[in-house]
Amino acid sequence: MALARAENSSRRYYSVSKQIRRERSVYYKMLEMTQKADCDITAWQEWFLRCLKRSIDSADEVVDGVLQKARLPG
Repeated sequence: MALARAENSSRRYYSVSKQIRRERSVYYKMLEMTQKADCDITAWQEWFLRCLKRSIDSADEVVDGVLQKARLPG
């Protein structure tokens, strides 16, 4: 939610929540590891940022595919 607010836009072409659903088991593992450890959230933050990047990369692939189809003569 903080990322969406920081973008100051009502539109996003990527979905972090969709990516987290894809990686649900790792997400819960990271949360559990963080909660049981010394409350150092560095590993979770690193995972989340990599997850965010995968989300954006995935959206880029979809957009590239759509643009490629739009360029092809019909």
